[in-house]
Amino acid sequence: MQNKTTRQQRVQQAIEHYDTAKKEHTKVVTEMENIVASITSCREQKQTAEAQSQQDDTGWRELFRKARGVMTGELKQQHIERIANREMITELDSLIQELELGEEKHKIMCSSYGASLRGAHTNALVALADKELSQSLSALDGVVRAVKLKRMALSAEQARATHNGRFSEYEIDIDKSVYAEIRAYLEPRVTKYAFDMASEPELSVIGLSPALSKYMDEALASPAKRHVAFNEIKRKESLLKEKGGL
Repeated sequence: MQNKTTRQQRVQQAIEHYDTAKKEHTKVVTEMENIVASITSCREQKQTAEAQSQQDDTGWRELFRKARGVMTGELKQQHIERIANREMITELDSLIQELELGEEKHKIMCSSYGASLRGAHTNALVALADKELSQSLSALDGVVRAVKLKRMALSAEQARATHNGRFSEYEIDIDKSVYAEIRAYLEPRVTKYAFDMASEPELSVIGLSPALSKYMDEALASPAKRHVAFNEIKRKESLLKEKGGL
C-alpha cells in the first residue's frame, strides 16, 4: 500500500512539475511572439516611410527648381518633414536591430524552456507508466500461475526428450520459450493499441508528447550551445552600443 501511495505521489509531483514547465514555456513563447509582431510592424513602417521619403524627395526637388532656389514657407515645411521622415527611418532601423537581438535572446530562452518542458513531460510519462505497469503486474496472479505451470510442463517434456539430460542436444531454454510465447501474444496487441484520452484522466493531462513551440531550436537544446549563442548576442549588443543603437 505504501509503495502504491509513493508511486501515485510521484505521478502527481511529476504532473505538477510538468504543468509549471508548460506555463513557463507558454510565457516565454508569448513574449517571443510579441517581439516577432513588433519586428514585422516596424519593418512595414520603415518600408512605408522609405517609399514616402523617396516620393517626398522627388516632389521637393521639383518644387525647389520651380522656385529657382527661393525657400518659400511651403518648401521649408516640406524640408522639415523630409528630415523628420529620414530620422524616423533611422530610428526604426535602430529599433529593428534591438528587437532582432531580443528575438535571438528569446529564441534561446524558448529552446531552454522547451528542453525543460520536454524533460518534465518525459518524467511525468515515465512516472505514470511505472505506476500503471506496477499496478497491472500486481494483478497478474493468473498469469504467474500459468507461467509456473508452463515451465514445469516444459521441464518434464525436456526431461523425457533428453532422457533426463543424457542427450543435451535436445535441450531448450525453458524460460526463453515461455517468455517468447508471452511476447508473441503481447507485441501485436501493444502495436495496435490506441489510447482513449477521454477515459485517461492522468495521461490526458500529460499527453503523449509535449506541446513544443515552433521557436524550439534543437541546435540550442544543450546548455553549452546556449552559452555560446548568448555570448554572440552580447558581442552584437556591444557593437550596437558603439553605434549608439542601445
